[in-house]
Amino acid sequence: MACYGGNWSNGSQAGPFCLNCNNVASNSNSNIGGRLARGIGQKALAHGRRPAPSSWGRHPRLLEAKDRPAAAASSPGESGGRPYSEGGTVPKTVKNLWPQVATFQNLHAAWLEARKGKRYTGPCMQFGWGLEGRLLELEHQLDAGTWRPSPPYEFGVVDPKPRRIQAPPFADRVVHHALVRQIEPYFERRFIADSYACRVGKGSHAAVDRLQGFLRRGQGRWGEPWVLKADVRKYFPSIHHGRLLRAVGRTIGDRRVLALAERIIGGYGHEQGIGLPIGALTSQLFANVYLDQLDHFVKDQLGVGLYVRYMDDFVIVGPSKAALWEVHDAIAGYLHQDLGLQLNHKTDVFPARHGVDFCGYRTWTTHRLPRKRTVKRARRRFRRLARLYREGRVGLEDIRPQVMSFIGYMQRCDGRRTLNGVLSDFALTRAR
Repeated sequence: MACYGGNWSNGSQAGPFCLNCNNVASNSNSNIGGRLARGIGQKALAHGRRPAPSSWGRHPRLLEAKDRPAAAASSPGESGGRPYSEGGTVPKTVKNLWPQVATFQNLHAAWLEARKGKRYTGPCMQFGWGLEGRLLELEHQLDAGTWRPSPPYEFGVVDPKPRRIQAPPFADRVVHHALVRQIEPYFERRFIADSYACRVGKGSHAAVDRLQGFLRRGQGRWGEPWVLKADVRKYFPSIHHGRLLRAVGRTIGDRRVLALAERIIGGYGHEQGIGLPIGALTSQLFANVYLDQLDHFVKDQLGVGLYVRYMDDFVIVGPSKAALWEVHDAIAGYLHQDLGLQLNHKTDVFPARHGVDFCGYRTWTTHRLPRKRTVKRARRRFRRLARLYREGRVGLEDIRPQVMSFIGYMQRCDGRRTLNGVLSDFALTRAR
C-alpha cells in the first residue's frame, strides 16, 4: 500500500511506495511520485531526459512503420512542390544567411582558403591576377542570381579502386568555400559526435581511436564482442538531389542560399538528378548531411550506441552475430526506402578478435596494425622512386615528403618492424 504523506528520506515512512518523494522530510502533503534508483535515473530526470535503456539497443523488429521517420520525397516535383529556385516551400529553420554568403569579405576569405596548398598553381595565380575585380564580379553574379557552375576538369585515379574525379574550376571553388563557410556551422550542431569524415577536429585517426575504444567497451560488456562492418555501394554517384535538398532544407531556410546549393548540386553534369562530383568541397559537406540521416536512425531509432562512421564506411560493435544481422537488415531497409542507397556486398558480421579493417588500419582491442595493401603500395612506390633516383629523374626533395608521410602513417600503429623492413629495402644509389 502506498504511503500518503511519506517521504523516502524521513525514517520509518521511507521506501519505494511513498507518494511525495520530491518533498523535504517535513512536508507531508500528498504529491504523487515514485522513488527512482539512485544515480543515472535521477540525473536523467533532473535534465528532462528519460534514462537510457539497459539493453544494447532496441530490437529492430519492434521498429514498426509508425515509429520510423517519414520518407523524404525523392525530388521537389515528386512531393508536389517546386524547386527552391522557383519559390518552393522552405522549412522554418536558419534564415537570413544570404547577406553573409554573397559579400566581398566572405568571398575574399573563401579565396584565401581555396588557395591553400595550391598557391603557385596556374589556375590560382591566374585568379589572383586582378583579384579584386574577379571577386567583385563573383559578388555581382551571386547577387543577381546569374552565377552558374563551369565545366569541371575530369580525371581518373586508382586508390585502391578506379574513381572518376571531377575537379571544379578555381573560381567555382571560391564560391564553394564561400557557401560552406557560412552554412557548415549550422550542420555541425546537428551531426553526431561519431561521424568523423571531412570535419574539423575529426579525421581518420580519431575515427580509429574511437573504434578501438568501442571494441574495448564491448569486450568489457560482453566478453567477446561482434562487429558489423559495412559501406554504401557507389555512394557519391547514388546521392539523390531531391532528397539531399530536402535534408539541407531542414537546417537552412534561406531561399537564396538553397537556390545556390541547388545550382551547385545539379551543375556538374549529373543526369536524372542523381550523383555528386568527387573532388568538390561542397560534395564532402552534402555527403555528410545525406548520411547524417542514417546516423540518427541508428542512434535514435535503433538505439545503437557503439557506432562510428567515416563518410560511407561505418562500424557497429554489438553483443552477438544474430543481433548485428538484425541491425544490418534494419539499416539496409532504411537506406533503400528513405535514401535510395544500397549496402556494398562486402558488408559482413564477424568476431572482433579477427580485427577490423577501418580507416587505413586493422584494429583490435589490444593493438593496431597497418593495412596490408597500404604497405604493399608503399613498397612498390619506394622501388619506383629508387629507380627514378638512379636515373636522375627525381631528387631527394621529391622523395623526402613521401617517406615522411609513410613514417607518419606507421607511427599511428604498432608497425615498427614493418617500417624498418620497408625502409631497409629502400636504398638510393646514383647510376655511374
